[in-house]
Order: sequence, then C-alpha cells, then structure tokens
Amino acid sequence: MIRKGIVIDEFLKSLFVDKIDLDDLLIGDKNYLTFASRRLAYGNDYLVEIECPKCGNIQEVNINLANLPMK
Repeated sequence: MIRKGIVIDEFLKSLFVDKIDLDDLLIGDKNYLTFASRRLAYGNDYLVEIECPKCGNIQEVNINLANLPMK
C-alpha cells in the first residue's frame, strides 16, 4: 500500500462504519481525520527533536496537540 500511495486512504476508510467515497472529502478533511485519529490513539503529547540550523544544537520539545490552533 505504501508503494501504491494508498496507505493513508486505506487507513481513513478503516475509521468509518459506513462506506463512504474518500474522493468526496476535501484534503483538509482528510488531514484533520488523520490528525484527530493520532490524538485519540496516542494522546496530545508529541515529543520531537528540533535542530537549530545555525548552531546544530538539538533540543527536545514537547508539543501539546490540543493547544494547536485550528484554521
């Protein structure tokens, strides 16, 4: 599925009880469903390592996904 580029669509299909056509969803809807499913499965804490492009220093940052603004 990864090679075919359909892994995300197949994942999203598995979230729905009723059969839906994913082509009817906007890309923003697909993105939000992926984001929301990640939050529900793993929680709001998202630990990342960010490297400073100037000095190369690596810093761990904990991002709370619940605090991100929705557009």
